[in-house]
Amino acid sequence: MKHLTRQRIGVALALALTGVTLALFVWVVSTPQGARWLLASVATLSGGRFSALKVQGKMREHLLLSGVRVDLGQQKLELDSLELRWKPLLLLTGTIAVQDLLITGARIQDDAPLDTKPPDLNWPRASQPVRLLDGRILRLRVTNLSYRHLREQPLLLTSLAGSVTWQNGMLSIADLSADSPSGRIHGMVAAGFTHPTLTTDLALSLAQPLAEMDRFTVLARKSRNSGTEQFAGMITVAGSAGTRKLLELSGEVGLTRNSFNLRRLRLTRPGQKGLITADGSLAFPTREAILSLQLTTEDLDLAPELHVPTSLSGALRFAGTMESYRGDVTLANRARGWQATAVSATYQGTRSGMKLVPTAKLLDGSVAGALDLNWSNGFALRGKLSGTNLNPARIDPGWKGVANFNAQGALAWSGKTPLTGSVSATLLESSLHGQTLTGNLQADFSDNTLSLARLALQGKGFDLHASGILNQRLTLAARISDFSRLVPGSAGTLQADGWLRWRDRQLSGAVSGTASKLAYAGTRIAAATLNARLDQGTDYPLHVAASLRDLAHGGYRVNTVTLSADGTLPHHTLNATLRSTGSEAQLTLAAGYAAGTWKGAISRLAGRDSSGPWNMTTPATFSVSAGNVHLSPLSLSAGAAERLNLAVDLALNPLSGQIRAQWACLNLGRANPFLKEMRITGSSDGTL
Repeated sequence: MKHLTRQRIGVALALALTGVTLALFVWVVSTPQGARWLLASVATLSGGRFSALKVQGKMREHLLLSGVRVDLGQQKLELDSLELRWKPLLLLTGTIAVQDLLITGARIQDDAPLDTKPPDLNWPRASQPVRLLDGRILRLRVTNLSYRHLREQPLLLTSLAGSVTWQNGMLSIADLSADSPSGRIHGMVAAGFTHPTLTTDLALSLAQPLAEMDRFTVLARKSRNSGTEQFAGMITVAGSAGTRKLLELSGEVGLTRNSFNLRRLRLTRPGQKGLITADGSLAFPTREAILSLQLTTEDLDLAPELHVPTSLSGALRFAGTMESYRGDVTLANRARGWQATAVSATYQGTRSGMKLVPTAKLLDGSVAGALDLNWSNGFALRGKLSGTNLNPARIDPGWKGVANFNAQGALAWSGKTPLTGSVSATLLESSLHGQTLTGNLQADFSDNTLSLARLALQGKGFDLHASGILNQRLTLAARISDFSRLVPGSAGTLQADGWLRWRDRQLSGAVSGTASKLAYAGTRIAAATLNARLDQGTDYPLHVAASLRDLAHGGYRVNTVTLSADGTLPHHTLNATLRSTGSEAQLTLAAGYAAGTWKGAISRLAGRDSSGPWNMTTPATFSVSAGNVHLSPLSLSAGAAERLNLAVDLALNPLSGQIRAQWACLNLGRANPFLKEMRITGSSDGTL
């Protein structure tokens, strides 16, 4: 009897416990209070705290949380809202089925200190129970997400969306879309956690172009790995400007438990010559990474960027850590002419500096030296170079000779002190055109001050000198008795003196000189004079006076040209007079220079020739810059019927725009005084 009573009591207790459990389950999944209790309990069991300002809905179908805070000690999570639509009863079949997971205003503050241990590169493996689960989030959307580590600048995502699937140990994110102030990314990512794999098909659009590229694609696929690697994959990264592909990097990446292996990397620029290949590894046996890299270049063409013919081939080797590394580099330019060079160097360094020993073969000679760089406190450079048997005729056949030099210098800069430095150089046993060539340089600089103890270059037919302190007075002198000794293909003499000063962020100076029997590239000038002065003061007061006598180019001849300008850079006047046999033209304009543009108005343009006088009927405006030339309609008239109207609006890089001209009864004989071996007669009407 007593035994039967104990059985009844046990059954009753079991039924009661089952009832309480079912009631608790129903309360948890069917009431907002139950959902709040469950979330708080899970957070507590995880060592954290959970709170929410408002809980609405039911855990079993639709749950809406507002003002969520989760505190895990060193990490804190805040959510403005979280909305969940799912089917929890499918958990009984081993399936997590979420229709919607919508999060707004997510803020993560990570106060965990920086880890000083070597990074753990072990690929995560899913446990057996987790592998038995299947799951899917049909629609995931997170808006206004920020992550901040300690006091660093937060990382921001304005939106993150996608569809997430977990099946057979494979995690896939399809229709991935992420937007941030830096750009946008979309595509798919899949990773295996039973058998390590990684697959990506991503497209990135940048808000600000990187090296002219604003679009990138990243493709990753699995490949065969070596026995020590957890997995290996082929990766291809391509960069484009709009639809034009500019760069492509492809190769194989393998992952071991403590290193990344790089194999057969290839960097190409579609449509351009050249190939860069690389192999190496990045290992983490300790916190300090060890990099081993071998890089080669083949026929690399950088002419579009350097504007110099190039066909670069060479190799670079690097081995070590940031605390201690060494390597060497070789690079040869297989171009023709003086650009053909070969450079090699060895280097070794630490986190704070590097020692570099370069050598080069160029101009039939060699250059060697040693450089010591340090960036532990700002930047400092000290070094020396020497050149032997350099042949200037490789640059221009007119420069026959040999050059040898020694040079040394130093510079230093830190955030607290201005840039300072010194340089000295001397020509040794050098010659030009069979005569001794001498020269030396001794200079020091600090911030905006240049002290030039001596700058001299002397050879047969020329003598150039400069010395002084730039913020006081830097004097310049040139005596050239034969220009051809200095500039091949030219002729003439020059005597010039001047000075420069840079003080209070203003440049001032003066130059005066005379030249005779000048000739170059088909242009000849019998005599020339120049007197120019730029004074210190508001808007740079200036004065320029110049004259040319007996100017000839091809079949065109001019007896004299005179020019004068006075005023300031923003406001000045210019007068010019051109005279040829029986003809004269005079020009007066008022203009100003600012922000890279010279613009103003032509107030007078008049002249006379054997056919009679001519003149401008109304003022014309103009502007000239590095990229554009503009001239408003310029109208000239002569006599009762001759008319010429001209307007120009051109862009120079590349050349495009309009030149419009219209003329009536134009006497073609007016061009005869400027022609050497031909005569024109008649009149013309037309438009262009």
